Amino acid sequence: MNWITILWPMVAATCLTMAFINLRLAMSRGRRGPHLFFFTAALAVAALAVLEMMLLHAVSLAGYQDILRRVQVPLWVMVVSVAGFVKTFFGTGRNWLALAAVGLNTVVLIASFVAPAPAIREAVSICRAETFGGMEFTLATFSNGPWNVPAVISITLLLLFVADASIALWRKGERRRAAVVGGGIVLFLLTGRLYGVLVEAGVVRTPYFFSFCFLGVVMAMGHELSEEVMRAAQRKLEMEQLRSQLAHAGRVSMMGQLATALAHELNQPLGAILRNAEAAELILQSDSPDLEEVAAIVSDIRRDDLRAGGVIDRLRSLLKRRDLALHPVSPAELLSEVVSMLRSDASARRVQLELEISQALPLVRGDRVHLQQVLLNLVLNAMDALSTGERRVILRAHTGPSRTVVVSVSDTGSGIPDDKLKQVFEPFYTTKSSGMGMGLPISRTIIQMHGGNLTAENNPGGRGATFRFSLPAEEGGGA
Repeated sequence: MNWITILWPMVAATCLTMAFINLRLAMSRGRRGPHLFFFTAALAVAALAVLEMMLLHAVSLAGYQDILRRVQVPLWVMVVSVAGFVKTFFGTGRNWLALAAVGLNTVVLIASFVAPAPAIREAVSICRAETFGGMEFTLATFSNGPWNVPAVISITLLLLFVADASIALWRKGERRRAAVVGGGIVLFLLTGRLYGVLVEAGVVRTPYFFSFCFLGVVMAMGHELSEEVMRAAQRKLEMEQLRSQLAHAGRVSMMGQLATALAHELNQPLGAILRNAEAAELILQSDSPDLEEVAAIVSDIRRDDLRAGGVIDRLRSLLKRRDLALHPVSPAELLSEVVSMLRSDASARRVQLELEISQALPLVRGDRVHLQQVLLNLVLNAMDALSTGERRVILRAHTGPSRTVVVSVSDTGSGIPDDKLKQVFEPFYTTKSSGMGMGLPISRTIIQMHGGNLTAENNPGGRGATFRFSLPAEEGGGA
């Protein structure tokens, strides 16, 4: 083996690698057609490279002719793949040209296997005296069979189809795609066909290099396809960044609604610290201060300070812009923290907040701050939905099927009109005069990123609505 014979395995390996990458992309993307046709085209070129290597080392005329017959299979796959790729990737071109090219090439393929004599071209004789690049290879002399002209016509029809589709795409304004993909396919198909004619006519005495020309076709097909995949990945990244920004904006907006309640919650420990400090100061001014009383006051000051610090830390974590960070989270602690943050606001609105948490709940894997944001948004919405009469919001958590934890927020309001149940999760839809309509869409996205789904339903008897989501339990997580 020398450097010449290494080239064919390299072509085959390159095509197989690109083929299975695009098969994976086809299975994971919505637009599958171009990737599937690229997959079959790359497989065809890999098979053609293997068959060309077999032609290099054929030692009998019958064996050489048999390999020539087999070559028609990857050539037929290539015709079908190029036509299908251009149609699905460009979305243009005359269908009758593509169908005519594929149909005629199919007839030629069948004829090459059922005809008693070689249908397209016949190897009249072979010799192994030829050398190319220091390598001895088998060279044949040929005569054309009765199906050679239809084979040429089918390739010509394919070239016309690709050229027609490229011109139509060019007129639509997508000139780069038309020039790179369409122009590249036409150029390499013409090069391969003309080179084959020169080899078979004896003008050029070299091995077949069809697979190298078709590799150019595959590269032309894959160039813009890979660009499209990269653009899609970039758009997805930009959408993730925008979603993160919207979630941060939602938290900031939510903190505006909670400002009064948080100020009240902070005033309590701060006021207690001031009163305790004044009391300690008075005790220390006496002739025989009670040090045990001072120690108790200092302990109270420390406890109130930690309480105030906890309020500030929760506020800071909610306002901080951050990416999703998954850790084991206790659902019971999560709901208790949210109720603690909202207790003052609920009291000011005369809303009764209730917790119903099942015993021995497993831990869930989630981002505490993002899940707090979801619950805060759902509870605030529930309190906004309450009118006169019974004013209750109930937070529940219980074990669900398939190792999940189900969390729900229910209110005793008027419920959601049946025709609006799905619409409430659409961006910018809101029933509030001052709402942005992004709270519920962002909340649903956050829950989906945790592997769950957020749903809404009306309670039986028209007594309010319930928003419910489930989260996968942490593997091996206890209560």
